[in-house]
Amino acid sequence: NVFDRGIKNIEIFQFDTELKTQKPLPFKKRTQIMVKGRGGTSFQALFDYAIKHQKNYDGLIIFTDGFAPKPEIHHRFTTKVLWVLNSKESYNKVNEVLCKTGFVSVLA
Repeated sequence: NVFDRGIKNIEIFQFDTELKTQKPLPFKKRTQIMVKGRGGTSFQALFDYAIKHQKNYDGLIIFTDGFAPKPEIHHRFTTKVLWVLNSKESYNKVNEVLCKTGFVSVLA
C-alpha cells in the first residue's frame, strides 16, 4: 500500500549487533526477504549509517522489540524515526527511552 500513497522508494536494512546488509535492499511490491541475524541487538550500526547518509532519507521505520541500548547520536540528526514495537509489553518497558529519538508505536 505504501507505493500507492506516493512513497517512491523503500530500502531495507537487516541488523542485530551490526548491519547484516552492507547495502540497503530495495523493496518492491511482493519482494521476499531472507531474514539474517538474530540474537542480541544494537541500534548503533543502523543509526551510524543513517547519520552518514541522512540526506538520502526522509525517515526510518524500525521494527523491533526495543530491547537494546539507546543509540548514541553525536551529530545533528534530522531524519524522522518511527519505532514499531512488537508488543504492548515492550512498549511499556522501552517507550520512555526510545521516544527521545522518535515516535514509538505498537504493531498490533
